[in-house]
Amino acid sequence: MNIRKIVRLFAVLLILTSVGLLGFEYWEYSQFKEQKEELVEISNTFVPPVTNTDTTRDYYAEFNQQFLGINKDYAGWISIGGTEIDYPMVKGTNNSYYLTRNFQKERSKYGAIFMDYRNAKDFSDKHVMVYGHAMRNDAMFGFLDRYKKSSYLPSKEIIEIRTLEGIRRYEIFSVYVAEATVSGMKVPANDQSMASMIKLYKGRSLYKIDIDMTDVTQILTLVSCDYSIDDGRIIIHARLINN
Repeated sequence: MNIRKIVRLFAVLLILTSVGLLGFEYWEYSQFKEQKEELVEISNTFVPPVTNTDTTRDYYAEFNQQFLGINKDYAGWISIGGTEIDYPMVKGTNNSYYLTRNFQKERSKYGAIFMDYRNAKDFSDKHVMVYGHAMRNDAMFGFLDRYKKSSYLPSKEIIEIRTLEGIRRYEIFSVYVAEATVSGMKVPANDQSMASMIKLYKGRSLYKIDIDMTDVTQILTLVSCDYSIDDGRIIIHARLINN
């Protein structure tokens, strides 16, 4: 076989490999999207109607039981209006298991949205950390990348989590990018004062976010990958605005 034929064969193999990889990527995303739509549909089923007169149904308890029935690690449902972030959240026994497994505990590069394993599932800690992959197709926490621009913040700063205990809403007060080894992120941080955490996190923000930080009882931190630096993380801090 001459050199020209070898080069041609190599080119064909390269093209076939690329097409195969693209096809697999599309299949993976299709699977992810289908599973997410099923979970969102279940979630919407247990939202009480605006004019709810059925006092015999506890929609909130039914909502939680539905997802606990799928996965006992279920810890709540996180959503941010105006984004695609609308997912069930879990809490495992470590911070690695759900990096490669979805809510149904199936192998998936999309993983799941999960609480830090050191946090209490009842959200009783003063600092709660939640992790998720930043997929390049905006899946999982991919939308968080947009918060690096202050213009994206105003209409989408409220994070809602339907915990097992009730609904909690958070307002973003700091956004920044850091290396994965960034210090000052102790969890659950019950030995740190709220004032010191607020000062540290606000000082790191990419831009000033002018909100009232008095009487803060809990900080929620969202962590995801950032590709603008090596081994980077985008970190978003938000204050609890209701108990």
